[in-house]
Amino acid sequence: MRSDFLKLSFLYVEALSTTGLLGYSATYFVDQYRPYAYSPGTSMAQKESQNAKNSFYAGHVEIVAVSSFFLATVYADYHPHSKIKWLGYVLSSAATLGMGYMRLEAGMHFPSDILLGAATGTLSGILIPYFHNHKVVKNNSLKIVVD
Repeated sequence: MRSDFLKLSFLYVEALSTTGLLGYSATYFVDQYRPYAYSPGTSMAQKESQNAKNSFYAGHVEIVAVSSFFLATVYADYHPHSKIKWLGYVLSSAATLGMGYMRLEAGMHFPSDILLGAATGTLSGILIPYFHNHKVVKNNSLKIVVD
């Protein structure tokens, strides 16, 4: 893994960019208010702030999911016969669920926002390394080489 540090760094940036494109651009197209905006205890200034409209979808959950599942997938790819590679996916799931729970309890997101953020982050963290590791496209006319 150390010899492929630059390649793995590029893949990680690609996975983060994919989730950033999906998640953070969604807040510009969908004005979904955060749950605290519906609470009578919230001040009117906080309800009218731009941050109150950024509920769709859960970016913190998405970032935790993509980062942790990326690490688990890369470890499993580099150590295919490891008996503990499943532990990375369990810890990734726990971290993602924990962040989702904290965002839900803080009143920052609805459950649907959290599920969508967890799903896109998980899929990006797993599929970006998978597609680079397995040749899905057989067209060899385009190549990206990192030495």
